[in-house]
Amino acid sequence: MQSSLATQPSPETAAEQLRSSTEHPVMPIRFELLVQDRRLQGNGLSLTGGTCQGLLDPSLDGSRQLAVLQFSFDGFSISLPAEIALRVHDGPDQGEIAFTFHDPAGSHLPQLRFVLNSYIAGDLVQIADVLQVNTQTRVKPARPGARRGPGFYAAQSLRYAAVAALSMGLVAIAASTVQSRVLSRLEAYPAVVSMPGTTLRAPAAGQIDYLNPEAAKGDVAFSLLSTTGAMLSIKMPCDCGISGLAVEEGATILAGEPVLTLLTDTAPPKIQATLSPQGLQAVLNGDTIELAFEDG
Repeated sequence: MQSSLATQPSPETAAEQLRSSTEHPVMPIRFELLVQDRRLQGNGLSLTGGTCQGLLDPSLDGSRQLAVLQFSFDGFSISLPAEIALRVHDGPDQGEIAFTFHDPAGSHLPQLRFVLNSYIAGDLVQIADVLQVNTQTRVKPARPGARRGPGFYAAQSLRYAAVAALSMGLVAIAASTVQSRVLSRLEAYPAVVSMPGTTLRAPAAGQIDYLNPEAAKGDVAFSLLSTTGAMLSIKMPCDCGISGLAVEEGATILAGEPVLTLLTDTAPPKIQATLSPQGLQAVLNGDTIELAFEDG
């Protein structure tokens, strides 16, 4: 989905305007922007747009694209699809890309606002390229107390025993209610379970001359006739299955485009799910997710 935008400032001006905005300041949050099969490294984000680094086709400058913003946490990630307007820098310092949301009040706004507000409040901290929930708390030093005799400790033990007995009774009475209304919540949204793997990409631009998805380890998986006339052969790195073919024999591809996706037995499954703002907040607070298939 592409459409030309009439009047746009230069890419440098677009990035500087985003960073200097006082109404919607840009937060230095790390994220990934997936657009046109490219994965760009984001370095600034606000409610209206953001900036990132990477290589993108200069012809996409001024176009509207359907993109996905991905925030990586420890053990899971959050993906927010949104329609954006791109500004690609085609000057001597290539790699600076600015974007604005076509509809800042779209369906991505609640989750994006929650991530930005949590970052501003300090609930989210940046560790390398991974976001973490800040669980550090300040512990007040204990004050030295007066000496207490055996009677005090006996009375205290009785109070503890009474409180424990009362608590156990209350827990036994309210166990079913707590389980259904407090400890769990139902998120009736679709989810996609996939097995990640290693992607073999084209080392140069050219034409696929040979393709063997059933190649054993050490055998040639595919051969590429590059635009320079050189024949490049890529060997299969492991005895593993193929989860996807991106091209066919005779196809013309660019450098870096995927050709084969290898499936390994040791790779854990990857789950891509949609959560409500309440469910997202529960996950960020440390709650676990149980996935139930409709057919059992």
